Amino acid sequence: MGDEPVKKREWRFPAWWFVPVALLLGFAVFGDNGVVDMLRRHQQKQQLQAQVNQLQRENEQLRREIKALKSDWRTIEAIARQKLGMVRPDEVVYQFPARDKAGEKPPTDAGRATAK
Repeated sequence: MGDEPVKKREWRFPAWWFVPVALLLGFAVFGDNGVVDMLRRHQQKQQLQAQVNQLQRENEQLRREIKALKSDWRTIEAIARQKLGMVRPDEVVYQFPARDKAGEKPPTDAGRATAK
């Protein structure tokens, strides 16, 4: 009995276990609440947060503009001049013909030949 070699039984992972393990890993990575879905939702959350931040900045700018329109006479005057073309009674307005994109004046009637 003392000289006999002791055989170690080698333990093997049964091949049929690969199927359920692969399925579990597949669901963990690609399932409805898997890693891929979590990453997609995280990216969507970041995009939505950026939109929220942008809208908050726009809202704050609009609040400042509303406050200025209610209380700042310079702002009211500037808008009346720009949008409505208003002037003060003691001002003289000079209007110049608009130039086209090439920087040339538009043709006038004085430069055209008339047919009789």
